[in-house]
Amino acid sequence: MFEPETDLSLAPSYLTGAVAAPDFEGPAALLRDGAWCGHGEPRYRVWDVPSPGNAGWRLETPIPPDDDPDEDDDAEQIGASVVQITSGRTTRALYDARRHPANGLFGTDLAAETLAVECDCGGTQFDLAIGLEVPVDSTSVDDTSWVAIAARCRQCHEDALVYEDETA
Repeated sequence: MFEPETDLSLAPSYLTGAVAAPDFEGPAALLRDGAWCGHGEPRYRVWDVPSPGNAGWRLETPIPPDDDPDEDDDAEQIGASVVQITSGRTTRALYDARRHPANGLFGTDLAAETLAVECDCGGTQFDLAIGLEVPVDSTSVDDTSWVAIAARCRQCHEDALVYEDETA
């Protein structure tokens, strides 16, 4: 079994100062074993995402492309995957595909539309953790191949893997 890297200096540049050492009693527990790594790389990183005042986060994930073959091509996701989080007056990208060099939309301004995440219990505030798979030939903290986001609902305390994306 591999262990995640948790050094804060290894966070992607846009997450500098936004992540903390993971508490593996929280949602980071779902990311600890690296089973979510889409390419099976031996290196991956996991951090908690503390909210201002410990108030929890509202989470918005990209609306997935419509897989219905009967729908128009216009229904496809347009733009890069960006996961937005909000707590009080703080809004930031928790994941931004446009900031990962191996992504086809690296450096563009296009972002896919997002939709707020709601727990099965109706809760909309979450504690969050993020995991990033790191390819063996990575040359920077922004060079990753997969992302996973785990959440714990503040209302019912259920943990779930709420988002995954191939960054490369």
